[in-house]
Amino acid sequence: MSLDPASLARSSSPASSEASLPKNQSRAYEDGLKKDKAYRRYASNVERALSLFDTTLQEWADYISFLSRLLKALEVYGYIFALLKVSLAKTSLLALHNKHELIYHYAACIRPALKAILLSLLPGLEEETSEDFETTLRIVNRFRDISSEVKGNISASDSHAGSQYFWQCLFLASITSPTRRMGVLAYLNRYFPKLGGHAPWAAPLNQAHPEEETEISASIASLTSPEPGLLIRCFATGLADDQLLVQRNYLDLLVTHLPLHSPVLQTRISADDLELLVAAAAGVVIRRDMSLNRRLWTWFLGPDLAQNSDENGDSDLKSITSGRSMFPSEKGIPKSKYFARFGLVPLVNSIKGMIARKYTVPQERAKPFRISLSLMDRWEVGGLIVPEIFLPVLRNVQEYYRVATPKAFDEVLRSASAFFDGVESSLIFSELLTLVLDMNQDVSDKVLGNLRLARFAISHFNIKEEEMLTIHIPLLLLGTLLTMKTLSSTKENSEISKSAFDEASWIAHHLLDDNDRRKYDFG
Repeated sequence: MSLDPASLARSSSPASSEASLPKNQSRAYEDGLKKDKAYRRYASNVERALSLFDTTLQEWADYISFLSRLLKALEVYGYIFALLKVSLAKTSLLALHNKHELIYHYAACIRPALKAILLSLLPGLEEETSEDFETTLRIVNRFRDISSEVKGNISASDSHAGSQYFWQCLFLASITSPTRRMGVLAYLNRYFPKLGGHAPWAAPLNQAHPEEETEISASIASLTSPEPGLLIRCFATGLADDQLLVQRNYLDLLVTHLPLHSPVLQTRISADDLELLVAAAAGVVIRRDMSLNRRLWTWFLGPDLAQNSDENGDSDLKSITSGRSMFPSEKGIPKSKYFARFGLVPLVNSIKGMIARKYTVPQERAKPFRISLSLMDRWEVGGLIVPEIFLPVLRNVQEYYRVATPKAFDEVLRSASAFFDGVESSLIFSELLTLVLDMNQDVSDKVLGNLRLARFAISHFNIKEEEMLTIHIPLLLLGTLLTMKTLSSTKENSEISKSAFDEASWIAHHLLDDNDRRKYDFG
C-alpha cells in the first residue's frame, strides 16, 4: 500500500474553475478564525498531530492505532453536528432563555454577567425584519426588568431609575464592541427616552406638565447614574465608527432624543464630556457626506431647519426635524443664537484641544484644520468659531514647521492654506494687525513671538487677493511702521528689542516689495 500523497484522490474541479475559488464570505470567516487565540492553539495541535503521522510512525500497527483515534474523533463530531443541525445552532441561545425560566429568578447572579449576556443577544437585533428580532427583543427587555430587581421591589414611578445597571451595561457593550453597535442602535431607537425637555426661549408655550417633568427626571437618572460619562462615550464612539450607517443613526438619535439644549448635556454631564461629544459629532464632516452634514447642522442649530426641508427636497431630514419650530418665525438669527448659547463654547474648546495635542503624523495634525474648514460651510457656525481658533491654527502650523520634515509640513500646510483661504480677508488682517500692534511698555518675548507669527503667516499663506492688496495690506503696513517707530524709540537695547525691530522691518519690506508697489499710490 502506497502512502504517497500523490496517490490520493483529488477533486474533479479544475484549478481555475469557479468551484475551486474561495468565496469572500468564507475568506472573511477564515480570517476571523486566524485572529482567534483559541483557534490558533487548536490549529497548532492539529499540525503537531499531522507531523507525528509523517515522522514518528514506523510500523503498520502505529498507523492503525493513529487512524483509529482519528476515526473515533470524527465519529464524535459527526454525532454532535447531527444533533445540533443548522437551525438549532442559530436558535439554541434563544431557546435556552425561553425554555429555562429558572435563570430569571436569580437577578443577583445575573447582574455580573449582564454585559456578556447582552453581547450574545445583540446580533439578533441588527435586522428588525428578521424572524428572531421580536423574540430577542423580548428576552433583552426581560433582562432589563430583572436587572432592576436586585435591590428589592421597585414602584412604577421608579421603573426608570431601576434600570440604571442595564443601561450602563448596554452603553459599555457599544463602547467596547463595534460589531454590536447596530444591535444597540436598534434597541436605542425603540426604548431610549427623549431627553430634550422644553424648547429654549419658548418655555411658557411648551411648559411640560409636572408628570412629564418627573418622568424626564427619572429617565435622566436612569441613563446617567452612577456614571454619566458612559452615555456620552457610547455616542462618541458610535459617531467615530467606521461605518457611515452607524454614524448616521447615532446622529439621528442626537437630533431626536438628545438635542444640544438637553438638560443632560447642559447640566448633568461635565464640560469635558460635552466637549468629547461635540468633537465626535463635528468629526463626521471629514467624510464629506451630505446626509451626515445635514444631521449635524440640525443638531448644532436646532430643529428650525425643518422649515427648509421641502425646498431642498430632503424628506429624510424632514422626518428627523418634524414638528413645531422651537423658535420665533424670524430666520437666521435664532439658529446662531441657539448655537452660541449651547454649542459654541464646547465646540471651540474641543477644536482647540485637538490643536493643542500637537500630533507629529501629518494626517492627525491637519485633522482640526479640515474639520474647521468644513464647519465654515454654515455661517451660523463658522462665523462664530473662526475668530476663536484662527490664531491657534497659525501658531500650530508655525510650530510644526520647526519640527517636521518638508514633505510632512507641505501636507499640513495644504490643509491649513485651504482653511486660511476660506476666512474673510477682514478677519485675517484684523488678527494680523492685532499681532503687529500688540506692544507693551516693555518689549517682551510675547511681542517678538507675535511679530514672528505675523511674518510666518505673510510668507506662507496667500495674501495676494485684490481686496487684500488695495485695502488691508496698506493698513497692515501702516501698523507695522508704527510698531517700528515704537521699537526704535524704546530705551531698551536688548537682543529681544533688536530682533523685534528686524521682524517688523522684514514685514514692512515684504508688504512693499516690487511686485506690489504698483498697487499703492503715494502721490
